[in-house]
Amino acid sequence: MNYALLPDNNRRVSEAYHIHYPQPVYHPARLMKEHDIFYMIDGRWQVTLEDEVIDLEKGDICFLPAGLHHYGRQPCKAQTHTIYIHFAWDKHENKVDNDLENPGDRIVISSHIKSCTVSVSKYFHELAGIFHSSLPRKELRCSAVLSLILEELGDLCAHQGLRQDEIVQNMLAFLAGHPHRFYSLDELAAKAALSVKALENRFKAATGQPIHKYQVNAKLDQIAGLVKSNSYTSLKTLASNFGFYDEFHLSAAFKKKFGVAPTRYR
Repeated sequence: MNYALLPDNNRRVSEAYHIHYPQPVYHPARLMKEHDIFYMIDGRWQVTLEDEVIDLEKGDICFLPAGLHHYGRQPCKAQTHTIYIHFAWDKHENKVDNDLENPGDRIVISSHIKSCTVSVSKYFHELAGIFHSSLPRKELRCSAVLSLILEELGDLCAHQGLRQDEIVQNMLAFLAGHPHRFYSLDELAAKAALSVKALENRFKAATGQPIHKYQVNAKLDQIAGLVKSNSYTSLKTLASNFGFYDEFHLSAAFKKKFGVAPTRYR
């Protein structure tokens, strides 16, 4: 199930707790007036949301929307450990079709998100810590961290391939952080501890582009923004800063992508 949430930096968090189950228990059967989201630190659990059976393992996240009945059909594994968050519902939030293409400014997340990222895990721990702290304005702090969680989960659900391949996520972050040159397949494969072929296949499956084409397009998109916002930066400087041979190489690539030379685009 997919559910559309409004981006709200002031959303109230009513509960945020670690909970540990030494013995197997069923998830409670209930229909809540708040949203419930929990992160599986360890263990296994099964939850049914309306007609959807959700099998959860270590590292997964389950989102149970307000107003929809959920319950447990099977008990969790002994020693299951979760962090759960209850937070406010808005009347404009609702279920959406799985093939929804244009959610507007809403955040669309799935009821079951497998193998969440390290950053999402960190945010869950951080929110639970803030909730039980004596920090000033802790309600606002909780809302801010919850907003980060939901935004990140929305991104993960919108890019299913990236969510399933953290090696590619790390590669994208590396390329974004080192825009000053082009990296060869051999260099990137060595960095990822994969064969060139394996990296090529995984990268293209996740992004829809070969690695070199992705690097070119990412650099050109950034250059286009700089060309518009800073008319004083020369093409020679931009070429040098982004790893192109010279301004002529940059101009040819730019025109191929955008249909006009950088000087006209500016």
